[in-house]
Amino acid sequence: MKKTVCLLLVLGLLFITTACGGTGTGNIVSMNSTDAFTFTVSSDNQNESKGESDMQDNSTKESSGTATYSNKTSSVANSSKKGSVSAANTSSSSNTVPAKSKVRATDQTVSFFGRTYEDNRYDAWFFNWTNSGFEVEFEGTKLTADFFSTQNLAQNKKPHIKVYVDDQPAKEMVIDKNGIFTLTSGLKHQKHKVKVVKINESMLNMLSVKTLETDSNGKFLPPPSLPTRKIEFIGDSITCGYGNIPPYNLPELTAEIEDGTQTYGYFLTEKFNTDSRFVCVSGAPVYRNYLGGIGDFFKRYAWNDYNDDVAYDFSSWTPDLVIVNLGTNDTGAQGSTTAEFLSGARKWLNFIREKYPKAKILWAYGAMNQDNVQRIQDTVKYFNDNGDKNIYFQKLTLMDGAIDGVGGGGHPTVATHKKLAAELEPIIKQIMGW
Repeated sequence: MKKTVCLLLVLGLLFITTACGGTGTGNIVSMNSTDAFTFTVSSDNQNESKGESDMQDNSTKESSGTATYSNKTSSVANSSKKGSVSAANTSSSSNTVPAKSKVRATDQTVSFFGRTYEDNRYDAWFFNWTNSGFEVEFEGTKLTADFFSTQNLAQNKKPHIKVYVDDQPAKEMVIDKNGIFTLTSGLKHQKHKVKVVKINESMLNMLSVKTLETDSNGKFLPPPSLPTRKIEFIGDSITCGYGNIPPYNLPELTAEIEDGTQTYGYFLTEKFNTDSRFVCVSGAPVYRNYLGGIGDFFKRYAWNDYNDDVAYDFSSWTPDLVIVNLGTNDTGAQGSTTAEFLSGARKWLNFIREKYPKAKILWAYGAMNQDNVQRIQDTVKYFNDNGDKNIYFQKLTLMDGAIDGVGGGGHPTVATHKKLAAELEPIIKQIMGW
């Protein structure tokens, strides 16, 4: 009898250890296999990337692993990597959250927006792309978050976030370490909504949230619903907001001079009340940048994250409208030839149309230079003539530095971004009927 009881106890302990995430080996990586790494930061003044010998074909090279998808998450297996990654897809506002004062940040407890993913190696949910983040509702007087980054938090590359509490103006915070940060405190003990937005691009820094906590007598509420209208913004440094806030005289792109919430895309997001995703990288060309480098943004667009060769599940979230703002970096003697540009532009639009068959696509270009207007017009006309009437082009007004100032690296200031949003607003109303 004693031997039988001991055996049952041992088996029970083994079951509990396995169920609770005990020793095991996974197959996924979301970042470099080491816990800390650095990567070269590029901008419009440098090569966006060494790139490949040609533009990557996303249909065959999205991932070296095998993808399996479900309605809630997507996971990718790769035998050469360790860890586990799931990609967040939709808001989970219909889920009931236990009345706890501390919760893990998952799509069951908060509403994530932007391209985000869960990394089970760190029990953390990453939101790296520009203007990605989360919303949470709770009852209590305060809210803290346990933030985590896998990278070295260098002096000028620290993640910057904005925290919106109820209807109050945003508060900007710099995440300079891994650990617990107070998002808000001193509130009345009642229902509150907090939104956290990462305002720098993924190429600069990475950030995740592990847990959220309020008062011991407080509780978390079901995740709030996100807007039903959806826009995806695909772009370069203009869409990211490079140099849109001072100081304007810094020699290279840093986190301090980039604010995604002060861009034309975010202004349009607020105007039309949309659930928007920003997939943008400074320096990204359609094909080849003005220093001669072949960009690899086309390849990275098919990933969960800029630094992750884990395939993004395009079926998980479908935009009503895709706004493309590329072409600024293809200029100059070493930039894309006409043949390269047309080939690259067609590849972009073919891929977007393949992934989003019913979406309207608006290519908006011309704020910093207008060298490629005709090339883009010819590309859009090609698709229109071949039956796709839901692709449009809008030539943007060239920025006026004398009136609106010139941002870092010659980029648009916030004043220019507001004008770009105002210029696109009636076009979007006409296309979408919003």
